Amino acid sequence: MNRYIFCVLALIACNAPAWGQSPSVYERLILSDNPHWYFRFNETPEWAAANGNQALNAAAVLGSTATGNYYKFPGDSGSPTLGVPGIPGGGAGNTAAYFPGGDYHSQVEVLDAFGTVPSYSLETWIKPNGSAAADPGTILMNTNNFPGDFSHTLRITGGKVNHEVHVPASGNFNHSTNATINADEWYHVVAVYDKGDTNATMRLYINGLLDATYNVNNGNIPWPGGTSWRIGSISGPDRNNWYSGVIDETAIYASALTAEQVWLHYRTGIHEAKWVGGTIDSTKSLALANVIAGGNGFGTQSGAGINALDGTLVQVGDASQYAGRAGGAGSFTFNPVNLPYVDSIFIPEIAGNMQIATSGLVMQHNYPARSGQTFWPLFGFVNGDKFSDWKPNDFGVTEFSTAKTGLVDYATQGHSFLSMHANKGITFDLQAIRDANPGYTVDRFLTTVANPNASGVDVNVYVDGVLYWGVGITTTQTYDIDLGISANAKYLTILSTDGGNGFDWDRVLFGDPTLTLGKNLALNKPVYASATYNNNDSRFLPGNVTDGIVSEKSAYEGYWLAPQDADGTYLIVDLQDTFLIDRIDLQNTRNQNHNDSGTKQYTLQYSVDGVDWFDVVTNELVTDESLLTELLLTSSHGTSLKPVGAGYQGILPFDTVYLGEADWARYIKFTAESHYGSRAGLTELRVYGADAVPEPSTWVMMLLGVGMVACAVRRYRRLPVMD
Repeated sequence: MNRYIFCVLALIACNAPAWGQSPSVYERLILSDNPHWYFRFNETPEWAAANGNQALNAAAVLGSTATGNYYKFPGDSGSPTLGVPGIPGGGAGNTAAYFPGGDYHSQVEVLDAFGTVPSYSLETWIKPNGSAAADPGTILMNTNNFPGDFSHTLRITGGKVNHEVHVPASGNFNHSTNATINADEWYHVVAVYDKGDTNATMRLYINGLLDATYNVNNGNIPWPGGTSWRIGSISGPDRNNWYSGVIDETAIYASALTAEQVWLHYRTGIHEAKWVGGTIDSTKSLALANVIAGGNGFGTQSGAGINALDGTLVQVGDASQYAGRAGGAGSFTFNPVNLPYVDSIFIPEIAGNMQIATSGLVMQHNYPARSGQTFWPLFGFVNGDKFSDWKPNDFGVTEFSTAKTGLVDYATQGHSFLSMHANKGITFDLQAIRDANPGYTVDRFLTTVANPNASGVDVNVYVDGVLYWGVGITTTQTYDIDLGISANAKYLTILSTDGGNGFDWDRVLFGDPTLTLGKNLALNKPVYASATYNNNDSRFLPGNVTDGIVSEKSAYEGYWLAPQDADGTYLIVDLQDTFLIDRIDLQNTRNQNHNDSGTKQYTLQYSVDGVDWFDVVTNELVTDESLLTELLLTSSHGTSLKPVGAGYQGILPFDTVYLGEADWARYIKFTAESHYGSRAGLTELRVYGADAVPEPSTWVMMLLGVGMVACAVRRYRRLPVMD
């Protein structure tokens, strides 16, 4: 028999089997929520054979002094079959019990002394047989003196799960799920009776989500004491409605489980989390200057570039480096490029929605006409190599360094830059980059841009033809670009034009232009929200924060919004496996063009088991990298958040949180402590793994729930090109 004892280790209460096996994560989670009793069904067939079929000794009932028996009625054939596979997340060696149903009358009887309580919860996992999914079958029932007293029943009827409370003086209160129960599938079922101040609410959850509610007007259904329970059949002299199928992990609580508790129970139980560590190369930096020079983004190719007149690769020493054109009214030049990750190059002139990719993609806004005059290829330099071979040494790198306060010279070791004369556009193939780097997404575009001669240029950045960032530069000021890239984006386009005032000295430099590639552990993972502004509008649902989509420009691109003024609302992301993590990226929201919402102060936490949560940081989520303050304006939506500063186009940058030391986590919790405007929200949450395995002692400490790591919050900057 599974006898459990309580132990205290490292200030954490846990249940451990007498034979020394560690409790499963799921078991520990359930026990942390204080069940009145908790039945694991972990006895083995060998144990059953040794103890007989009539009354199989006291069952393993956790969390109370209740006792129980596997039981079949005299003269009936069959009994529960033990040792069948249990739920996926039940832990090593987890088993369940199979109830044959029909003429094979079998059940589990649990005797306990359960005092009167105002609220309670019934929880179980079921996997019904064929027709049993539609036929009546009692999963769980308790009564004091059936049929004349109180009874509480959880059953399947008509293909639905039904929760009924029988009150002698008032009749029956019951409701059923909207979801239909299918055969041979695991279902996590929770029935809650929640006593309020005046009325009560009955709630049914299926697979971690609220499925049905029922309001009880009198709100006064006491729980009788001295009752007995049946698992797998109805109680009383006319025992019937035998359940047919598998049952596992069954518990009752003298309290109303919260939606968060139910969600965590389901997420932990439905998936057996693996521990994923090791060198996983969670992030890589692809240098666009190296790509333009003919490399793959990770090499040292330098001093070459693309001729916009024909799309060919040229070296800095070639005479063609001076190739240009005077331009002509209404002309437009577009050329495919035969280089890894480069789709095309073009020279804009005509106004309108010009083509910017070989797929036929066009710019999604009406661009003004420009002169079409341009000189020199688009060159890429890495580590300053071959820069001295470039004939027009007056290009302005020295002035560019001065514009960066003299701290950065991009023509030196460890740095790279692109040189682009005005009136050129270049489009990179993001899908080709993902194809060449399996398992990675293109997460961010980072660079510093300047017009060293202050001649007046326009610089725009597009993703899939949509303007993500744009600025007119008329001084030596530099601008940092940090753009999140959606996981399904196809093209990144960089465009420089003459600003409408002629093209002389219109040179644009992009310092350390980088695409960061990452293995986002949170991508498309399940998300729970303690509250949501509008559950019926897909734009605001919690799952949007892990969908990989960073833009809010389209009605089809979602984000999460909390209810109005609901500070303290939170999200929990289930990574599904337990990873060694060291970085979390956060992207705020502005509620599309309404500009009236966003998270201000937030808290980040993580957990392995959903029981012990460790603080990462409490900080402010700023709205724009070029700003450390925000400007609140008044609009038709009330107080409105609208950052000021050149280049802002509504695509918010990411804030990055680094753990001071890598640690293990399955669950990530983001709490919006305060908000801008009317409500808090979030567009994206991304999680990245560490690239090293901790010492074995660190594993032990994490498993015991011990240890708090420091963290640092900073904006993620470009990684230097390695030689």
